[in-house]
Amino acid sequence: MDIGGLSPDECCSLKATRNNRMRWLALLAAAVLLAIAAALPRPSQSEALKLALGLWPGVETLVVAREKGRLPKENVQLIAMTWPSAAMRAFGNGAVDAAVLTLDEVLRLREGGYDLRVMMVMDVSAGGDVVLGGADVRSPADLRGKRVGVDLRSSGRVLLQSALQSAGVSGRDVEMVPLNPSEVAAAMKERRVDAVVLAEPWATRLRRTGGNEVFDSRQLKWPMYRVLVASSRAVRSQRTELQRVMAAHFEASTVFHSNFEDPALTTVLRREGVSLEEFKDCMTRVKLIDREAGAHLMAPKGALEAHSAALEAWMCEVGLLEGRTLDSVWLDASLLEGLR
Repeated sequence: MDIGGLSPDECCSLKATRNNRMRWLALLAAAVLLAIAAALPRPSQSEALKLALGLWPGVETLVVAREKGRLPKENVQLIAMTWPSAAMRAFGNGAVDAAVLTLDEVLRLREGGYDLRVMMVMDVSAGGDVVLGGADVRSPADLRGKRVGVDLRSSGRVLLQSALQSAGVSGRDVEMVPLNPSEVAAAMKERRVDAVVLAEPWATRLRRTGGNEVFDSRQLKWPMYRVLVASSRAVRSQRTELQRVMAAHFEASTVFHSNFEDPALTTVLRREGVSLEEFKDCMTRVKLIDREAGAHLMAPKGALEAHSAALEAWMCEVGLLEGRTLDSVWLDASLLEGLR
């Protein structure tokens, strides 16, 4: 039977042609959709936050958090720095996005023109930073005419200057020998220096072979805070990662208050190079700052601003800074407040 005057063969040919056209149209539509999808902006995956950690008992909360899976490497990379000035240098040259630094180190970076933000206070040194002397150096006055090993780009310079000032000794009356902490033990043993400035755990390591405590952070005119600092770029683009770090710090700090037997401390002890008993002793010289106290410190016109202003004025007075650095915005408590 014919359809519309077409033979059966012609009908089959017409249907085949129509089917082929439909297939080609479907393929073309799919190709167009793929091209559009490729051209559309894709949601960018945030890069891992690179965080520099020097050796200091107070930052080991973050190492514990990593060991417990609270800081996955795809989100936060903890970059180990052997001594304080290395962390400061890594942050300054942009190799890392964030670091834990002392306030004086923050002031020096700001003087260098770096746009950064202090995000929270991690801890305060309660004797964890110290001047240790050899057999004939027992007081700050004994430093006169002596050679003192110190990392000149770290908070050790502030501690040493304060010790000298407390005894009426001028910085010109001592020979400051640039040393990083890993060089100190050999320098003391070989009597290349008469005293050194160290933070924990380096101070505990040196105490194994002796050393007189000459001056420590408890004798400073202002608290020696260590703070989490981030680049302004990281504050804009890596807020989730920064807040993850802050939350992990507070969560892991419970280990240091009540459970020194936690298995995660194995990595900490290996990093710090001390025994468990030595680490417990180190932590008596470090006071971790909890969330409530930290928020109080970071409040507008609060204690952190006041201490920083006093420290800045003193550093300018003794020549450790050339001018004021705190006139522009440098504190950001927004992520800390968001943790509540």
